[in-house]
This record gives sequence, structure tokens and C-alpha cells, in this order.
Amino acid sequence: MGVGKKFRGNLTKVIPQYIASRLEGRDDLQLNRIFVTHSPMDDELVQLAVNEVKRLQPFAEVLVTDAGATICTHCGAGTLGVLFFKK
Repeated sequence: MGVGKKFRGNLTKVIPQYIASRLEGRDDLQLNRIFVTHSPMDDELVQLAVNEVKRLQPFAEVLVTDAGATICTHCGAGTLGVLFFKK
């Protein structure tokens, strides 16, 4: 794992910025399914992420999943990621 980009500020501002950086303006995404995966974090923040995904791209299915042991161990609580397939 490596740091691709750092976001600064509170999570209510950072989560939409992160998701926009991954999804906004892209035409190479398979829009059938996306995963919002997280280690333990508040449900309100997870829902914020889901809402931002839905706002930016018309995915048919948005699945919320728990991160596995490796991600939780290396990244800690409050980790969030969006996982998707490209065309």
C-alpha cells in the first residue's frame, strides 16, 4: 500500500473530496456495481460516502462492506475506500 493523495480536514469534508477524486468525470467505469468498504466508522459517514457515489455516477448497485483484517490492521479505524471495475 502507498499513499496516492492526502486529504486534510474533518471527514465530513474529506469523504466527498476523496470520492470525487476517484469517480468524477470518468467514462471508463463499469456502472453495474461499486463497493463502499470501510473499517469501523460512524454510520453517518458511511451514508455520506454512499450518497456522494450515487450523486457522481449512476451505479446500478452500491454495496457497503466491512474491510478485512489486513486493511483494518494496516490502516486502522475510520478507513474508507471505493472499489470498482474499469471497462
